[in-house]
Amino acid sequence: MRLKKYMIGHTIIVSVFFLFLSCSTKSTLRVDTLSKIAKKDNYQHIINTIQKDKKRLYGTHSQLLYLMDVGLLFHYAQIYDSSNLYLEKAVAEYDRLFARSVTNEAAAILTNDNIRPYRSKPYELLLVHQTMMLNYLATKRVDEALVETRRAQLLSNEWERKDRMGTKYTADGLFHYLSALTYHQVDEIDNSAISLYKSIQAYRDGGGTAPSHVELVAYNTFTKTDRIDDIKTLQLDPGKDPAMIGENKRGQSEIVLIGYAGRGPVLEEEAWWGTWVKDGTMILHHKNVHGERETMTMPAPAIAEEESDDGEKTESGMTLHIKFALPKMRVSSSRVSSFNIKHQGSGQEVTTIQMNDMDALCAQALEDSKAKTMMRTATRVVIRTLAAQKAKKEMQTENGLVNLLLNVGTDIMASQLEKADTRAIFLIPQSIHLARIPIKPGSHTVLVNALDRGGNIVETKEFYVENVSTGEKRFLFYPALY
Repeated sequence: MRLKKYMIGHTIIVSVFFLFLSCSTKSTLRVDTLSKIAKKDNYQHIINTIQKDKKRLYGTHSQLLYLMDVGLLFHYAQIYDSSNLYLEKAVAEYDRLFARSVTNEAAAILTNDNIRPYRSKPYELLLVHQTMMLNYLATKRVDEALVETRRAQLLSNEWERKDRMGTKYTADGLFHYLSALTYHQVDEIDNSAISLYKSIQAYRDGGGTAPSHVELVAYNTFTKTDRIDDIKTLQLDPGKDPAMIGENKRGQSEIVLIGYAGRGPVLEEEAWWGTWVKDGTMILHHKNVHGERETMTMPAPAIAEEESDDGEKTESGMTLHIKFALPKMRVSSSRVSSFNIKHQGSGQEVTTIQMNDMDALCAQALEDSKAKTMMRTATRVVIRTLAAQKAKKEMQTENGLVNLLLNVGTDIMASQLEKADTRAIFLIPQSIHLARIPIKPGSHTVLVNALDRGGNIVETKEFYVENVSTGEKRFLFYPALY
């Protein structure tokens, strides 16, 4: 009876294990399934696949991810109202999850972070608002686009408030630049200047420099609005690049091309292992991208005192060998790296400027959350390891072979429960590019070439732009996600 009792208990534990394991592998299943069918310009087919097989591909803990994925794909398909319908639901889902305490998700302590509802990475959430803004601009609803500008600014303000060290991603240079264009279109020049200032700050805070075009437009705008102090504070130099695309002239009609180049990053698991010393340190190892072992030491997470069967507390200084997985980024090899736009009427030709590097934003997001994710994961692994040891002790029988099977099975189960959270928005571009061509009011035809790194034409599309009014900025989108 005693053996039967423990075998039944162990069977239940194993069943629960496989339930949680199936949840943790949905991210890999989703990426593999959708990547196989993701061919150029077949976004509606991908949407149909997602909607038909939502439960298998997303499960019950990735509703926000599902809404973001479908909303972005509708944007690529140029079905802008449907895109905003899903993206607006994504924002509402984020707000709902933000109000929900993470401490209520106790199941993640027993299994892994895939059991927690997906809350998105900051750059993904700003991408949602940016896409909604572009959808509104594409459908000539400038006032609604400005609403998205303000909503995103509130998010950035909250992130900046929490980032006391001033080192994390809290704002996006491209988003602020697009906000500046939108304000300029409705002749709110002061707000446009403020957005340009924030754009340059965001680029620089991200560890890089703002595109020279952004700095030149900012310099031109600050000069015209008598913001000399802003020029001095940002140390803008108008002589950096004499080539000027779109000078932000009042009343100037423009075609603004947004090019989405290449395939963005995918998250995979990275193995970590090492030693946990109670009331001491953790010594952890992993292999870098070159296959070399790297070691880091950090304070051991505090684990509550546990009572053993004989009533003695867990001894201070005890050690455990632990292993777990963290998300790491895999960069895709992309064919397209820039775009060239040619106005058929005047013959003027402009090559796009890269405005965002999504690989870099993803890497920054992983780095920003690394310490917290590692501490949470290590704590969970230690607690589970201690529980597994206790479970093995309780399940001992008089049969040595059975004991061996129970011990090995419990160790494997405890180890395999730990899966990295590799969820991320699907099919984002590797980089986002922009070009501006001043035009006269009326209808126009433009030819856009997608170029590889050598400047060779990968693909060409022709756009016919009808009835551009005075001062209007008409937005075109070219997804070249391959």
